[in-house]
Amino acid sequence: MPELPPPVEGQLPWRLRALFTVVGASAALKLLPPVEAVPSQPLEKRQQANRPPAWIGGRVPPDVSVEDHVSETPSGPLRIRLYRPPAVTGRLPVLAYAHGGGWVTGSVQTTDTICAALALQAGTCVASIDYRLAPDAPYPAALDDVESGVRWLLGNAESLFLDTQSLSIGGDSAGGNLAAALAIRLRDLVPLRAQVLIYPVLDATLSCPSVREFNGWGLRLRDMTVYRDAYAGEADRSDPELSPLLVDDVAGLAPAYVVTAGLDCLRDEGRRYAARLAAAGVTVEYVHYPHLPHGFMGLAGLCPEAGQVLTGIATFLRRSPAG
Repeated sequence: MPELPPPVEGQLPWRLRALFTVVGASAALKLLPPVEAVPSQPLEKRQQANRPPAWIGGRVPPDVSVEDHVSETPSGPLRIRLYRPPAVTGRLPVLAYAHGGGWVTGSVQTTDTICAALALQAGTCVASIDYRLAPDAPYPAALDDVESGVRWLLGNAESLFLDTQSLSIGGDSAGGNLAAALAIRLRDLVPLRAQVLIYPVLDATLSCPSVREFNGWGLRLRDMTVYRDAYAGEADRSDPELSPLLVDDVAGLAPAYVVTAGLDCLRDEGRRYAARLAAAGVTVEYVHYPHLPHGFMGLAGLCPEAGQVLTGIATFLRRSPAG
């Protein structure tokens, strides 16, 4: 993979530039809290974060069925939201999905639009797992919850009409971190069809060049440091289940669809991980959007590229062999 040029702030499409200008003005006027204050906000408020209006975030397709289930785990009830495409008979492949939000904010509602669209386009059941948030539940709580959700899906596949031989995992941002880490944890235990990593957090040591190069629109080093510290707590930042990029060996991991954005401080770690996987013989499809910021999948109403990503993921899932 060729070297990527440094991110250029002025490349941001005008619609997104206008949105970020408004957000920046709101922060300057103290209408939005500083990032350092976010982890200390009430849990309910943080769960409601990252839910833009439909004209920004897009709409859930009306013909996708949505149903909530609860798995009882040793850590308490775990909500799992299932999205199913219409008029499908027989057992469905399943994509277990983890939302973004820096491990600190968000919930299954955060990615309603993404998950429903993937269910429709890929002809799969998407299972969004509502993991516990930091700092209330620090590492490895979120990762353990996503694993618990996956095991619940496997254990209830018969009643849910799921094909256990066609299990994939995915997520965006912090959710991409959880998906990549779980693929490593389950490598020799559960066969996976694919892993979908959308602008993932892969290096909790924050050592990649783009983390320090980029200080423009959206996610920046300051934000990543706050969220990383809230989740990681006292854990070793180089632990591969916190930093999948630093795992010793990636051979034998599930085929991967990796998406990065040029105006994103995380872009280098996603690209490096895709390169490592490919070098180890893992099937990889790497897609890079140089003019877009971190989190653009949540801006589908203003960003047509979000739809392109969904189509690409759906195509990748459809042609990936069963695990």
